[in-house]
Amino acid sequence: MFTGLVEEVGTVTRLERKGPSARLSVATMNRPGSLGSISTVVGKQGANIVDLKIGRRTPEIYELLLDVEVGSVDQLQRVQAALRATSCVTSVERTIG
Repeated sequence: MFTGLVEEVGTVTRLERKGPSARLSVATMNRPGSLGSISTVVGKQGANIVDLKIGRRTPEIYELLLDVEVGSVDQLQRVQAALRATSCVTSVERTIG
């Protein structure tokens, strides 16, 4: 998967992306293994998480903003469906930004 190509920007190194990405807002329960479950589900769909941010959070729920690299709209829809079927995930929405 990793092409080995990097781009130096000051002191920040970014991996070169291989395809288009989409941002997903994923609400997940705050419990051990949730992040691992989410990343496994994305990987099993053949997609790649290229960026992750933790958004709003409460003691029970965290909002994760995932930039997911996909090869097609169909693949993105499969990722979203698989995430929605994951027990720790309470919602999945595509967002802009």
